[in-house]
Amino acid sequence: MVTPSSDALDDEGFDFLLDLPIDEFLFESLEQQMGDEQPCTTSDETSSSSSPPAKRKRQTKIVVELRTLKDTCCALQKQLEDLQQGRVLQMAGASPSEAKWEQVARRQQASWRKTERENRELRAVLQDQAHVKDEIEALLVKRARTLVNDDDDQWRLLTLSANGAKRLQTIHAIGAGELGRVEGEMIRWGLMDVHPTGDAAVDDRWQTQTSASEVSCEGVHHTCLPGAMADVVQAVWEFVRAVPSDAGTSDMPCQHHVFNLDNDTTYLRSFLSHTSHGLTLESSAICKRFVAAEDGTVTVVWRSLVDDELMPIQKTSLAVKKRGWIVCTPSDDANVTHLKIFMATTVPVAANQWHQYRQLIHSIYSRVDGRSLPVDVTMEPAAVLEACSRMTTGMLDESARQELPQSEVETTGYK
Repeated sequence: MVTPSSDALDDEGFDFLLDLPIDEFLFESLEQQMGDEQPCTTSDETSSSSSPPAKRKRQTKIVVELRTLKDTCCALQKQLEDLQQGRVLQMAGASPSEAKWEQVARRQQASWRKTERENRELRAVLQDQAHVKDEIEALLVKRARTLVNDDDDQWRLLTLSANGAKRLQTIHAIGAGELGRVEGEMIRWGLMDVHPTGDAAVDDRWQTQTSASEVSCEGVHHTCLPGAMADVVQAVWEFVRAVPSDAGTSDMPCQHHVFNLDNDTTYLRSFLSHTSHGLTLESSAICKRFVAAEDGTVTVVWRSLVDDELMPIQKTSLAVKKRGWIVCTPSDDANVTHLKIFMATTVPVAANQWHQYRQLIHSIYSRVDGRSLPVDVTMEPAAVLEACSRMTTGMLDESARQELPQSEVETTGYK
């Protein structure tokens, strides 16, 4: 039997084979059993020496195949060990930066493969849903609705179950999924291993995209704050979960519900309507905080949901999609913390909806600390959304600085 060449082996994808033990006892016991078994003979069978021992030949063939498989397994293990040793020797001569970027590349490749697999699974789920929908419409039993055959897929569809245990599991799964996207987006925006120095080192970049049905805006805000890591993280966490105390008025009633599931997980539910413009904005979002064990980096992620089976979102409400993350990393100076923010927002651009949304966000921001969002009727939707995003990140930056102890600000010289 010809063993596979080393070029055909994936030195990473089959590393787990090195941990699989060869069951020597299984081979030896099978060989012994095959060797000890003798075909039962009678006096009549002895006299007839011309009949071939067919059973004995089959046993011998099995023993030979087992030994061949054993030799092949040993050869494959040896090749895997050689490949792994070669990779270790190759990395031994690499610089720390090269080794780090190789690990990043491997994680991104694994993330890409995982995403491809999940996309295939989602496409299969959507095909099943379309088939069920067609059958229901044909039979006129009930109107078509979204069905999820596998409850474990609800987190990918950004839908919370009404069941308590599944609901909590979905929230944690959505948070973990958003965390998995952070590294790739940091690479895409050039924020990997980039650390500004000084209060003026601020990176603020945004890009917009407009289609026939929606307008989207995403961007990054990168700076460093004059405060200890713990103080900055706490200020950022409080800002993300903050509920405006003066947002509700007679012409714009608001309802905000905050569900703290644990110290690092929060579920936010908001209902806001503007009676003057006839717009209802209803949103559900999760916020989750992660702490890296390697270097203490803290990542805060948030993501808006599509629906909530326990508290359904009205179909007449404006569907605004929001997601983002904040990464806080320590610096060489214990009193300075690096802050990297990513935000992405998508809003429908139907004529009536967009006009109402523009009036709504203008009313909201004009009530926050007396600010005035520079929005007028002549501005394009993309420009309005970018101005809103820039103002939000600026408010986060300013709020975090205000929450820091004054002694730290004076010590580091930031004003």
